[in-house]
Amino acid sequence: METSYRKAQFDEEMILLLNDYVHHEWPILLWQAHAKKESRPGIMIEFQPTKKTIRLSFKQGVQGIDINKPLYCKGDEKKIVFKSFSFGNDHNSIKLGIPNDVRLQEHRTNKRYDMTSNKNAFITFSILSHYQSKASSFVLKLKDISENGCSVLMHSSNLKNFKEGDNLKVTQIGSDQVYIPFNATIRHIVPVKTKSQVEVQLYKVGLKFEQSLFFYNYYLTRHLE
Repeated sequence: METSYRKAQFDEEMILLLNDYVHHEWPILLWQAHAKKESRPGIMIEFQPTKKTIRLSFKQGVQGIDINKPLYCKGDEKKIVFKSFSFGNDHNSIKLGIPNDVRLQEHRTNKRYDMTSNKNAFITFSILSHYQSKASSFVLKLKDISENGCSVLMHSSNLKNFKEGDNLKVTQIGSDQVYIPFNATIRHIVPVKTKSQVEVQLYKVGLKFEQSLFFYNYYLTRHLE
């Protein structure tokens, strides 16, 4: 069966994944296009999240690797593929930058719709313990949505109101009032930082719906298909 990959951001998911590669010493294959795709097995011995760099070590050394040309890397444990350039090397290892375009294996079983360009894509919900209070109702921009969950964008000023594991009551998606409000859980909160930002201003919040969205209304069918 052919492996499906998705483009990933440098966020908590990728940081945990790269830390796993270092901790477990999972193998990484490196090759270059000009070398007829002859792969060189190695392991990741260092990962520096703040500098966005990794270091790969090779038993056979780095002789024959052209550090002035692109390097392609692939890991088969928790599959990851990316193209990078060398930041330097020594006798047995090479330092690489983590690029913006990293591909991870797609494990999602439900189609996910990108909502970033939809100006009317918002979700309204309350923290479950404060469900009866209108003052605790939040309206956030949808980043993407699937049948079983969604990601929303939240300004840093709202960060104090949420934490991972919070239970929410969803009351509206876009212009559709949910006739039977349903529960969702915050699965993760990760920063969204661009090169132009000195400080993180946006966070991506991942929500998991308690039951399939289609069970409550036909939002996806009517607005996205």
